[in-house]
Amino acid sequence: MRRWGRAILVAPLLALCALRAAPAAAQPPSSSIGIFFDPTATTHTAQVVVGQPFDAYVIALQPLGGIYAFELAVVVDPRLNVLSRTAAQNSDDVLPGDDNWAVGLRSECLLGLGPFVLLTYRLAAREAAADLTLCLTGSTPSSFDPAVPAHLDCNLSGPYPFTLAYTGCAAVGATPTPAAAASLGTIKARYRGAP
Repeated sequence: MRRWGRAILVAPLLALCALRAAPAAAQPPSSSIGIFFDPTATTHTAQVVVGQPFDAYVIALQPLGGIYAFELAVVVDPRLNVLSRTAAQNSDDVLPGDDNWAVGLRSECLLGLGPFVLLTYRLAAREAAADLTLCLTGSTPSSFDPAVPAHLDCNLSGPYPFTLAYTGCAAVGATPTPAAAASLGTIKARYRGAP
C-alpha cells in the first residue's frame, strides 16, 4: 500500500517539473504566498542582532483548492547565513536544489484558509545592514515562463501560480551586537583592585 501512495505522490511532482513548457491552468483566486517572521503570517519585516539566529517562514495563505505539492525558490541575501532549511512536517519527496524547492505533501492536502508554513529557514546576519532581504521566485526548472511560485491543488489540478504577498520579499534590518554584552571576564577586570 505504501508503494502505491508514494507512486501517487511522486507522479504529480514529476509532472509539476515536466510541465514547465505546458500552458498554465487558470489561477484560483486568493491563493497567496509570502515570507514572514512568525508562523501566523503577521510580520514581514524583522530587526535582528548580527550573529543571533532567527527564523523566517514561507507561508501559504488562503490556498483555494488546497495545496498538494508546490514549487518555488527562495533568494537569500548573501549577507545572511542560512543555518538550516526545513520543509513542512508532512512533506515528502523534496526534490534537491539548495533554495529551489519542489515538494509533495505526504498524507494530507493542506486545505483551508491557513496560514500554512511550507518552509522554515533558520538564518543569522553576517553584518549590520538595514537592507537585507529574502525573496520568493519561481524554481528552476519552473512550470511557468517567467518562473513563479506555483502549486498543485488537492484534486491534483494545476499547476497554479501563487500571488505574492508583499511583493514576495521580506526585509531584515541587522544591528551590531550590543556593546553591553561584554564578557564576564571583561567586567571583572574593570573592578579588580577597586576598594
